[in-house]
Amino acid sequence: MRSNTVRINRANSTLQANGNLLAWQGPTQLESQGMLWKRVNDSLSLMDFEGITALSEMADSIPNPMYHQASGSKAHARLMNNELQEFELEGNAVTWYWMRGNDSLWSALNKTEAAKVVFEFADRKLHSARYYGGPRGAYQPMSKIKDPSTLLETVHPQPARRMALVQKAEQFQQDYPDRGTITLAKGLPPWP
Repeated sequence: MRSNTVRINRANSTLQANGNLLAWQGPTQLESQGMLWKRVNDSLSLMDFEGITALSEMADSIPNPMYHQASGSKAHARLMNNELQEFELEGNAVTWYWMRGNDSLWSALNKTEAAKVVFEFADRKLHSARYYGGPRGAYQPMSKIKDPSTLLETVHPQPARRMALVQKAEQFQQDYPDRGTITLAKGLPPWP
């Protein structure tokens, strides 16, 4: 994760990040203007994201990068035992999801808009997506898509920055082994 500022308050079990938040879990990238992560008890944590929040994950890189994408005006998450259970995007929620055909090749793009979308996870995989508030969608066959690398206005994938931060974290662990371990959160599973 990277942000302009990060504050940890052990007294009230919170972590707050403000300004240009980028966070990664595996191949999934999250973008937001800020986040408040509050540990409610030993097993439950809640996360509130400020401003437009976007998720992206590369679906394919050949011949051009294609991304599964989701965005909303704000977001909330619920984690149990540090694993994501529910992720909610609300306010002009949009999802773009690439679909494969029977031959395992990309066949279509599913675009859906709603007032709110709730993703539920089980066993670190997406279990369901529920759309609320007048959902409407479009299924576009691959033959009708002019540019598969198109991104939502709010999505800015930065795989090179992610790799640089992972390398820095690994180097920090090697240079300062007595400082404890750096744990990458288990919370955001990849898209299915």
